[in-house]
Amino acid sequence: MSRSAKSEFERRVDDVYDLLVSRVTWRAIVSFCTAKWGVSERQACRYMAAARERIRELLGPTQAEHLAKALASYEALYAKQVAGAHYGEARATLDSIVKLLGLAAPDKLEVYDFSGYSDKQLAEEVARELPGLISEAERLTRRTTQKDPEPSDPERKLGLPHPDAQAG
Repeated sequence: MSRSAKSEFERRVDDVYDLLVSRVTWRAIVSFCTAKWGVSERQACRYMAAARERIRELLGPTQAEHLAKALASYEALYAKQVAGAHYGEARATLDSIVKLLGLAAPDKLEVYDFSGYSDKQLAEEVARELPGLISEAERLTRRTTQKDPEPSDPERKLGLPHPDAQAG
């Protein structure tokens, strides 16, 4: 592809990108491309594919990559602090590593004595606390499933439905 052809391709991808981020439908984008540039549906799809790749690039590093970078930075800092005999700073850095990885136990455990409650009072307390417990369980479930290996399919990384997936 010549330099002018490549720059024209990029200009067209820019236009299609703007349409995609404006949530214009696939059919409308194809119609736009064929009317404006006289290209085939197949070529319009190439422009859309290139524009979608630009959108995917906006995702940048994953949470796992951010976590790995932060951990590596903390470990390098910790090593320098220990080597320099800055043990107080090293301890603080180690505490940060433990917190980053979610390894620390809660600072305070709350213990309640329900032995003096009637059945009705106990049921009311459970009803009051249950929504919060369910929310926390869902949050923890999402957190553990996010730690699963990422799918290799870029469409699935974006959370887009796979064309072969059955609605269910």
